[in-house]
Amino acid sequence: MQLCECCKKNPFKYKCPRCAFKSCSLDCSKTHKIKTGCSGERSKTHYVPLKQYSYNDMMSDYGYLEDMSRQADTLSRLNMKNDPKKAVSKNAMWKQKGLVNQAERAGIRLSLLPAGMKRRKINNTNYNPKQRLLFWTVEFIFPACEDKKVLLHRIPASKPMRELLDDILTTDTPHASDALTRFQLQKYIDSGTDSFVVGLKKDFVPADQQNTFIDMTPMMDAPLADILKGESLCEFPIFNVWIDTAAPAVTLEEKSEIPSFRGLHTLVEQTKKPVESPAEPMEEVVDASTESSSEEVSSESEAEKSDDDVSPVEMGESSQTVEASDVDEKSPPADEPIATSSSM
Repeated sequence: MQLCECCKKNPFKYKCPRCAFKSCSLDCSKTHKIKTGCSGERSKTHYVPLKQYSYNDMMSDYGYLEDMSRQADTLSRLNMKNDPKKAVSKNAMWKQKGLVNQAERAGIRLSLLPAGMKRRKINNTNYNPKQRLLFWTVEFIFPACEDKKVLLHRIPASKPMRELLDDILTTDTPHASDALTRFQLQKYIDSGTDSFVVGLKKDFVPADQQNTFIDMTPMMDAPLADILKGESLCEFPIFNVWIDTAAPAVTLEEKSEIPSFRGLHTLVEQTKKPVESPAEPMEEVVDASTESSSEEVSSESEAEKSDDDVSPVEMGESSQTVEASDVDEKSPPADEPIATSSSM
């Protein structure tokens, strides 16, 4: 049996969670911590080989991640409390909800990331209530030129995609940065927009479908609103542009004519349409009313007939009973004497 590593006399009973030091008593454990400076707390970030990885190690990692998430949330709350400018205002929250609702009305399922994420910071998509139009942030990726990325802001939903590509590649602009971008995209400028293959990157897909895109080449002359209708987006759309001569090593799916979900705009349009009642139901209502009135008249006539059909015998009996009741009411009480002719 192994002995205590501190006193070397008694067999060990305890093992340090951090360094696996073997001790026999509390005194030996405290002596070990004083001499070595060990904290005695189990290390949550030490390396464990895959062959030795057990259920306890997994639960330890899970608890560590939960602890880190809780500490990060606490620090963020304290940071917002000390600096109110960093907190998301209610007005900004209402704007985000309004943006999601307007996108849903346009047939687009838009998801926004939490504040602080990179895509959330660079996204300037907004809704203009005066023009009743969405203005998008759009990103283009050009794989033939070392995955050059071009980010455009405030793009109206009514603008066609071909015009967006022309603005990037050919249209004269006063910005010096555009000259550098066009120099890097010289292959695309020489090929022309007619030879482009455009694909919309699909968001919210499994890991094995990351290279799946929706083919938007037939809709290059369509407005951005029609292109994005029926799609699910994370913050803003991302388009990959390839040259037709270089076949892309990706999967291109055809855009479905039927949206993946029903937008609220269809319900709004239905509520705005005037309700025209057909002729047949109205006639049925009139007939029902006339039938009800006729039934009331017939019931009244039947009641009158029933009164007229009473036999004279019954009438006599009823009259006798009425007279008898009248006599009873007029008769004097039993205490008072009744005057007779003899007494008079």
